[in-house]
Amino acid sequence: MKKFIIKAGILAVVIYFVIIVCNYTIDPANIYHDNVTKEMAQRLAEGNIVKSPDDWDEGLLLELVVSALEKSPETVILGSSHTRYIPFEFDDYYNASLSSACLGDYYAALGVFEHNQVMPDKIILGLDQWIFEVDISYVGQTSLSNYNEYEQDKILNGNAGSVLQAVGQNAIAGEVKEFFSFPYFQASFKTMLTNGIPEREQNMNIEIVADDTPADYQKQLPNGRGTMNTGAYMSLEQCVSAAQTRIDSGETPFLTRTGTLDIHKSVVKQFEAMVEYLLEKGIEVEFYLPPWPPTFYDYCVSTEAYQGVTEIEKYLRLYAKKLGIVVRGTYDPNLAGVSNEDLSDYQHLKPEIMLETYNLILE
Repeated sequence: MKKFIIKAGILAVVIYFVIIVCNYTIDPANIYHDNVTKEMAQRLAEGNIVKSPDDWDEGLLLELVVSALEKSPETVILGSSHTRYIPFEFDDYYNASLSSACLGDYYAALGVFEHNQVMPDKIILGLDQWIFEVDISYVGQTSLSNYNEYEQDKILNGNAGSVLQAVGQNAIAGEVKEFFSFPYFQASFKTMLTNGIPEREQNMNIEIVADDTPADYQKQLPNGRGTMNTGAYMSLEQCVSAAQTRIDSGETPFLTRTGTLDIHKSVVKQFEAMVEYLLEKGIEVEFYLPPWPPTFYDYCVSTEAYQGVTEIEKYLRLYAKKLGIVVRGTYDPNLAGVSNEDLSDYQHLKPEIMLETYNLILE
């Protein structure tokens, strides 16, 4: 019995050693490796345009840059990569778009602005259909989870005196907890299988660039907008082929579980609570529906399981009309006048085309 206990103990130590090493080394949320992001934020706060490094935390960058703002921007854009690269023509705005943002990320981003008392006069909500797929408790940008909880307390619980949790008192405890976290190990292992072991440069210097002219690398601007890597643009044939491959495999963000709103009623309520909270605060709200790549859209509207995409757009337009909200763009690439030639890759339009679709208001 004693030998069994000793062996079990040794096995447990080995398992946890592997978990700790993997969680620290891969660190998909950059909990333990944030030097690059902090330097990036410093350069942006100084008004510089920078070359985007390979390894940075979008959520942490948003928190650091917004906390350094001296005044509220007139307009804030919330959305995903379908809004991040749009060269908006506003004089004063901040683009707080986050990759693959779900509704929980919208709450979190709002929390960052509200906590720092820099809420804007106007908010543009870039609304991908998948935001209705996941409850707001899920935050893709895990470094902003505490802001999500903070904003939930304000919006859903009506707690005007909501206090931001964890940043100082519990941050270290949270880091230690993730060392031993099996769910974090699963995320780390999945990231390692997909991207390999990251090469981290703890003391790297963020490169400052002269302007926002598109190049064969991504750039980040002080107003939150990013530029695409034009060297990674796909050809027309590559875009169509990649889209079809993902349709065949079912691995695409454009294919939701069923596409209908019936199974997402609780998330719809959370979305409406957010919108109405902003309106009650006197903030102007706009909806932007980014057009889908034609290959995906044509497949969805012709496949019974995914035809709910049209239902989502109808709902958003009716809800917007009820509240007097302007709706820009459309999921339907045919109505938007875009084709596969307008794609930069299999799921993104080129930035200048994105801007044209933002300026589209259907009658």
